[in-house]
Amino acid sequence: MAEKKSYVTAGGFVQFDPTDREANGKDVTDIVIKTQGGDGKFLRITIWPELQVEKDLGRKIEKGDLVHVDGAFSSSTYQDKEGKSKTSLQISAFLLNVNGTKINRSDREVVVESGGSEDSVF
Repeated sequence: MAEKKSYVTAGGFVQFDPTDREANGKDVTDIVIKTQGGDGKFLRITIWPELQVEKDLGRKIEKGDLVHVDGAFSSSTYQDKEGKSKTSLQISAFLLNVNGTKINRSDREVVVESGGSEDSVF
């Protein structure tokens, strides 16, 4: 049985300088935001090259930028240096807004169909 995907919307300020890496043969950028609200959570956001950040924003995303993102949510558990279990929260972005500027996709528009109730982690 296929794993059910969860799609979320989140917003927050970029906490650290973005990092670049390769994933699935593509150059991607990872940022970490702290969600807004009382118990703000740290989320790692993967930004794929189809989102034309530099073209639409005129520069790269920077620490301190306000980011709103829609994307596929996943989580994973790992052990920290002290051996404590931690959870990493991640979003693979398909829609992005930085400081009020909509970042467009270069390939196609993404439509997410819902089978009834929406899943949300926040």
